[in-house]
Amino acid sequence: MIGFSILFQRILGLNNNELTTDEDSFYQYKRLHNEFKIFQKTYSRNYSSYDEINKRFIAFSLNMYLLEQRLDQERKQGIEGQTIWGVTEFFDWTEDEIAKLLIPHNYNEQIRMRQLKKIIKVETKQGYVRPKQWDWREKGVVTHVKNQLNCGSCWAFSVVGMVETMHAIHNGTLVRLSEQQLIDCDSAENGCEGGFRPYALRYIRDKGLLSENAYPYRGNDGKCQLPSGPIDPTQRVFIDEWRSLPSNEDQIADWIATNGPVTFGMNATKSMYHYKGGIFSPSPEECNYESLGSHSMEVIGYGVNDKEIPYWILKNSWGSGYGINGGYLHMRRGVNSCGLTREVYSALIKK
Repeated sequence: MIGFSILFQRILGLNNNELTTDEDSFYQYKRLHNEFKIFQKTYSRNYSSYDEINKRFIAFSLNMYLLEQRLDQERKQGIEGQTIWGVTEFFDWTEDEIAKLLIPHNYNEQIRMRQLKKIIKVETKQGYVRPKQWDWREKGVVTHVKNQLNCGSCWAFSVVGMVETMHAIHNGTLVRLSEQQLIDCDSAENGCEGGFRPYALRYIRDKGLLSENAYPYRGNDGKCQLPSGPIDPTQRVFIDEWRSLPSNEDQIADWIATNGPVTFGMNATKSMYHYKGGIFSPSPEECNYESLGSHSMEVIGYGVNDKEIPYWILKNSWGSGYGINGGYLHMRRGVNSCGLTREVYSALIKK
């Protein structure tokens, strides 16, 4: 029978000198096992076999180890509490499973070579003063956070969410639109394997989007199920055009406050899956070397916390249980976190 020290090291892949005694490892294993049971109950996990339990326990153990390492590092740096970390629904996911939610880095690099930039100049009226904070939810023009499920369709959700709000701002009606239509029917995209947001915006300009009720989300690739024949414009939402915004966070904030939300892409770090609140401030090292892929979200506003640290309000597509306020994330503003300003787009709709 192997000692718990060896067992625990195998679970977490630790070096021998990180756990010193069988007694230490026994209590750590017991604590970890209890945390895992709480996790299973909290997130209604019912695993189908012992092999599945083992697989999920190993993934959970690794995430707990990474979480404790992060908390310990922040304590040593004196920045504890700026970001709230904790156990999330992703703690029993493997890295391969998490990566399926994202767009592969090589996909973005290949597709970016074909990108035609249409950069819009952000203009403001004379005497304009940017509000200290802005949140389109307060105007009643943002739909509830959705869930992309186990599909790399963040590109579709970030674009559709932005168009939903833009349509509500200009037409006075908030309609939940169909991401699944983009996944199935935009032949320029790769569905659950990734997509290019300018192509999605071009599709919405040319073809329009049905409501989510008319074309509900499934979370997998499928055959386009649009009715044949002429397009009925009264049944779809269109945009007039789309543009790329300058890579300047002040100008992006001006656009959001005076026009509407934007969609952006960033390198998704492992720590995003541990986020529970506060301001998410990933380091350049995390963004460059610990990213599992690219992730697109919608920026629906901005603000500052009680310490005057500026942040963006990001609407995610990982369900209402993620992050704060029903599926949102606050990300540090003013430092181009994880390349946030690199590819920012918005829609143009005539009043």
